[in-house]
Formats: sequence, C-alpha cells, structure tokens
Amino acid sequence: MVSAAAAVKTSVDLCYQLNQSLPACNTWGDLDRNELSVVGGINVASAAIATTGAITVTGAATVDGATYVLNPVALNGSLVWTSSGTCLTTYNYC
Repeated sequence: MVSAAAAVKTSVDLCYQLNQSLPACNTWGDLDRNELSVVGGINVASAAIATTGAITVTGAATVDGATYVLNPVALNGSLVWTSSGTCLTTYNYC
C-alpha cells in the first residue's frame, strides 16, 4: 500500500510544482493517470484523491482492509507530507 500511495504522491508533487495549487491536483485526470494504474496485485483494493490532495489507499482483504493516508500541506512552494491510517495505528505494518 505504501508503494501504491508513493506513486500517486509523486504525481501530486509534480502537478503541484507546475500549478502551485492543490485543487488543480486532486483528480486522476489532473495527474494524468487513473486509479487502475495504482490498484493492482493482491493487496490494494482502491485508491482515492481528496479535494485537499490527500491520498487514501485501501487494502484488500489480504491486509484486512487497512488504510494508508498521505496528507499534503503546501509550504514555501512545495508539499510537506504526513502519513496516517489504520495500517499504521492498528496494524503497525506499513
């Protein structure tokens, strides 16, 4: 799940560098990719991008449906990211 989120994070970072606006980087189309490019294998069930630019990856049953969330904050022309989700707080494995 971390790898799946990292792929989207890179796309959000690049989009933000070009647009200097998170609302310009909060859909798959804005990032020039689609969810299918992230969801794959047996461990990732879905991936979503919020209007804030937050990325949520939800695991499949193989990882108990755990979530991994990356939250961006714009700071001095770049993004600073924090992570959260049940894979960290409940399962401690991502």
